[in-house]
Parts: sequence; structure tokens; C-alpha cells
Amino acid sequence: VEEVVREFGRVDVLVNNASALWWQDIDSTPTKKYDLIQGINARGSFIITRECLRYMREAGYGRVISMGPPIPKRWREFSGKTAYYMSKCGMTMVALGAAAEGEKFGITANSLWPATIVESSASENFELGERKNWRKADILADCVVQLACDPSTTGQQLIDDEYLRTRGAIDADFVRYRCDPNFEPPRLLAPDGVEGVGGDWDVRRGDVKALSRDKAVSK
Repeated sequence: VEEVVREFGRVDVLVNNASALWWQDIDSTPTKKYDLIQGINARGSFIITRECLRYMREAGYGRVISMGPPIPKRWREFSGKTAYYMSKCGMTMVALGAAAEGEKFGITANSLWPATIVESSASENFELGERKNWRKADILADCVVQLACDPSTTGQQLIDDEYLRTRGAIDADFVRYRCDPNFEPPRLLAPDGVEGVGGDWDVRRGDVKALSRDKAVSK
């Protein structure tokens, strides 16, 4: 952070994006793996946010965006992902805390989460389904740009396509985010109010599709 300030004189926007992935039951989660995901996801986001907020308060302006899910309201959503959710929801809570504490200083903060699987090293390395079911990471980048220019949205747990719709996007605008231009990726988040798993919904709001193949083997 100090290097950024030395070069640019200020910190305008912080995106907490770095994350570690681990989807296993509690009894299959080694302490070493737990410490890894907590250290990168929750702890890392907290520390870098703390350091940036100091400069943002002085400037009277700042944007904090954490790539974290909406905090689950249904206890079954934690099955097989307890440690992961603890770390990722920690990132979400960092954003909510920054929103509350930065409100007086012109600072906004929100969490952001994709409605579909997004093309990334994680989706490739963990083989999260077919590429046609993914959106390009551009959708998240566009959300970040919008949030950087949005002075009124703060303290929210946002979903990428839902947020863009509030900024004027329509169905046709989402075509450019397809990894397969001829196929619209399915949303893997159930609408608000949908209880449990079943029917056409494999997952619940705030969750992502279960790993079909888990390469993350702890040593």
C-alpha cells in the first residue's frame, strides 16, 4: 500500500480478489488447509483493507470491493464448504464493516459475487463444468468499474448480473460475457425465497456448483 501511495499519491479503489479454494467436509479439512484459506481470504482482506482505509479517510474518498458471497441464511448451504464459507464470508464482512466505518469519510464498500461460474484459473484447475457454462471475467471487471463510479451503493452484498441490471443493463448486454457466444450460461444461484436443493436448482443463493473433480489434495 505504501508503494502505491508513493507512486500515485493516493489509494482510490481496493478490490479484495485474491482467494484460496477448498471445498471439503469439516473432518476432511486439515488445519494447514484451514489456515491457508483463512489467511488468504479473510485475514488478507482484513489487513489490506485496514491499510487502505487509512489513506482513503485522509482523502475523503474510497471504494472497497470484496469478492465474497452473500452470507448464507440456510444452514444446509454450509455442507462440504464450512471452512471455505467462513473465509469467504469473512471477506464479505470486511466489506460490510468498511462500509459502516467509512460512511462518514466518502468511502463505499460492497461485496460482489458471480451468478454463474466465471472463467478463471480456479474454474479451469478444478474443472468446474463445461466452458460453455461459464461467463467471462469481464462481467466482474465491469461491475468493479461501475462500483468505482457509484457513490450511492454501499453496504450491499451484490450479485454481478443483478447489480448491472440496476445500472441499466438488459438481457442483450449479457451476450458479450458468454464464453460460448452461442450459449447462455445458466445462473447457478437460485432466486431469493427458493428453499433447499432440488428441481432445476443444483445450488442455493450465494453458493457455487459442487466440484465434480477436486484436485486440491492436502499434503
